[in-house]
Amino acid sequence: MKIVEMNEAKGSLSDYARRNRRHAVVVTKRGRPVSALLPLQKGADLERLALSLNARFRAILDKSQAEVRAGKVVSSEEVRRLLGLKRAG
Repeated sequence: MKIVEMNEAKGSLSDYARRNRRHAVVVTKRGRPVSALLPLQKGADLERLALSLNARFRAILDKSQAEVRAGKVVSSEEVRRLLGLKRAG
């Protein structure tokens, strides 16, 4: 990972992307991170990346995981059993 202070970042974005294909470049302002340029593997799923960075979506996932841990959800098998449905497949 490369860390660059914003006021010292002199290269173009394409230069940083080209030179750091395997490592992240983190831009800081007064020592605090404000942005990052992340390398992506060939064939990266951009939709998955966008969702992983979306705070609202992460909050939904976190809430769902907490409900699973607390036993507040019913498994799909249990729903099928309750509705008298056979397992697909």
